[in-house]
Amino acid sequence: LTDAKARNDVVRLILLTTLPDSLIHRILLISLIPLLSLFPISSQATIHTVKQDGSGDFTTIQAGINAASTADTVLVWPGTYFENIDYNSKSITVASLYLTTGDESYIHSTFIDGANNGSCVYISNSTGNNATLCGFTIQHGSGSASLYAGGGIYVKTSTLSIEHCIIKDNHCLIGGGICCLVSNVHLSGTVVKNNTALLHTGGIIIANDCDFIFDSIQKNSVYLNYGPNGCDITKTISLDEQHIILDTATVLYPDNYFFYSRDIDGNQLNNLTWEIDHGKVEQVESDLYVSVNGNNDNSGLTPSDPLKTIAFAMRKIMPDSINPKIIHLDPGTYSHSTNNEILPICQRSGIALVGPNTESTIIDAELLYPLYNSNTYTKNFTLRNITFTRGNDNNHYALGLYGGFEIVACDNVDFQNISICETKGYRSSALTSRASDINISESSVFDNSGGFPIDLSNTSQNFRQFNIANSFIYNNGPGANIDLGRGSAIQLIGTHSFPEVAHSNITNTLISENTYTGETWSSSGISGISCANYVHLNLINSTIANNVVTNPVPAGQVYATEGAEINFYNSIVYGTEDYEVRLGDGSPTSHIATVNISNTDVKGGEENIQNWNNIHNFNWLDGNIDEDPLWVGGGEPFNYELQPESPCVNAGVPMYEAGMDYPYIKEEEGKYVLYMLEGDTITLPATDLAGNPRISGGRIDMGAYEWQDTSTVSSKFEVRSAKFSMYPNPFRSNTFISFSTSQECNVTLEIIDLTGNRVRSIADNHFPAGDYKLVWDGKNDGGFEIKSGTYFICVYIDRKLIQTIKIIKSSQ
Repeated sequence: LTDAKARNDVVRLILLTTLPDSLIHRILLISLIPLLSLFPISSQATIHTVKQDGSGDFTTIQAGINAASTADTVLVWPGTYFENIDYNSKSITVASLYLTTGDESYIHSTFIDGANNGSCVYISNSTGNNATLCGFTIQHGSGSASLYAGGGIYVKTSTLSIEHCIIKDNHCLIGGGICCLVSNVHLSGTVVKNNTALLHTGGIIIANDCDFIFDSIQKNSVYLNYGPNGCDITKTISLDEQHIILDTATVLYPDNYFFYSRDIDGNQLNNLTWEIDHGKVEQVESDLYVSVNGNNDNSGLTPSDPLKTIAFAMRKIMPDSINPKIIHLDPGTYSHSTNNEILPICQRSGIALVGPNTESTIIDAELLYPLYNSNTYTKNFTLRNITFTRGNDNNHYALGLYGGFEIVACDNVDFQNISICETKGYRSSALTSRASDINISESSVFDNSGGFPIDLSNTSQNFRQFNIANSFIYNNGPGANIDLGRGSAIQLIGTHSFPEVAHSNITNTLISENTYTGETWSSSGISGISCANYVHLNLINSTIANNVVTNPVPAGQVYATEGAEINFYNSIVYGTEDYEVRLGDGSPTSHIATVNISNTDVKGGEENIQNWNNIHNFNWLDGNIDEDPLWVGGGEPFNYELQPESPCVNAGVPMYEAGMDYPYIKEEEGKYVLYMLEGDTITLPATDLAGNPRISGGRIDMGAYEWQDTSTVSSKFEVRSAKFSMYPNPFRSNTFISFSTSQECNVTLEIIDLTGNRVRSIADNHFPAGDYKLVWDGKNDGGFEIKSGTYFICVYIDRKLIQTIKIIKSSQ
């Protein structure tokens, strides 16, 4: 016999045709082992026995491999071998007694346990006769030392046959079960299950022109793996088609959440085909309910029969791009220690993840894992009413890991009323979004450490908009040292190649008390907002206050460079920096930045704007002031609302009058619209950061908070019984709106969502003086029940907005 695999097949055939008596099997095996060494093969093939009791040739698998030569077999007796074995570039067979007996019990009793200390099995540069791995349970691997890839098995530039193994419970960055790189792999009779990855693919990743064959006779099963960019199987950096044949997959009809393929540039490919006999999870076209006290064997279809983990719900729910489905979270802390949650959360298209409120619904990574990851090209998804906390990149930043959120090339991303806090990450501590359309509203990002807590960029050729409204970004800072990130608040980046594709609006947002630390030789330090590479930012009614730079270099709160453009409207930029706004970094450039400031309070005025080399465009326009904004102040937290005598009250962009030049504000169909410098428009949120009407007293204020001039309201219309009231709030099906009028007037009641869009008109009528009670049934103008979440009822008296009331539509 000149081939090691053929020799082993002969051994198996001989033993399987003997009487099924274990003693006879052992006698035959003992007698055959010395005989096999006499077969005339190219290099004297040998069977090396591994037994933990010392009765074999070796007690460890690696010792057997080290002694083996090409075509040898390392035969392993049952036991748990806490090893990370390396084939040492040899074409050999490593197998349990399943190889010689066909008894499947040996698969379940012979373990290679990586002890979370690297890949369980590593094979590289083995390109001779087929190497074989047969008959093991392979578990608890953590990936190769260089890439943290291939938790169970890492195959690189080799030819390998993996036969009749169970690969389970491995965890790493890339390819939790198997990572195959520039290799030829034949997989037969093997189960790959319950493996996880933090960056790419929980099950099997097939990368860089691999020839990977799924056996069509001895079929494999790949299921319940979890990870971004293909939970179960991913083919990447290859244009070749891949055919997948499985006995059992996670679901019978997988989409790119389970099976995923992309080219070298990250573009999604449609070059996967498959044949699947069974699905492990039966998907449902329905909303699902999850509770830390639930059970993944439940249906998940009702609040009283909830699932246990978000990860399982993501597998079970069937997305709908037209009518997105909701995963409803019960109050509780979702973490690995409390409910065995798998993190990061891997998002699916067409799915909303919704809790009752941020105070009671918490996703906690316990400083062990990142928090959240979206598959590339995920679309139409929402997060609402959830706190995400204690994510961590665990110093894997060099390999692209993020501590908090990573969102890549996604469409229509909507975050409403979420909090991200106490996360750690070098590149970005809280939220990174690349080439995605994303809207963030009513949210808080605080107490994070490392890189920019919010890092939004677009270097693709597709137009992308990133918006932040009615949100808090505060008290974020550097890591424990500068090698773990330098801190700051928001970074916005576009691209030189496509100058018009990255736009951002930041509205009604407080950016305060964030810290940046850098080396003393650094040319600058930016503690608030940094804009570069042709990104276009409209900064509207925002307060940038008391952000600091700790290293002794020229510092600023807002920065524009390399073709970036920032337009300030109705904002306050007031802190302790050398310069409040800086243009350029001191180096010559042909990419000219632009800053236009209108109706904004800037500490130090025009003189406190640094224009490096005076080569950038800076325009100090009408309505700007340099005065103490007279914040309410106080202890912790500092109150950035305005006192009545603040110079920022009624000092914003004026209301429109005939013949007026831009900018100005017009009331259109009950909403306030800002006409910006070039005539572009943006609809302002109905409320300020505190939930009060955005315009009070006839003109908008500077900053994120609007001082409430109640005198103009009471002179026209008196409201008794604590103004308008709504009960219950939160509500599930119906809520009652009670109000009283002291004189006849027109009353308009509208329900709007967090983006300012009208959901329902409740009333638009003249009401005589008296007491009234109206009902809202939780439906929109089209008669359809709205999603659970936060809404506002806007109260107009004789067409003037006088009050807004926050109301929560609950799913419970």
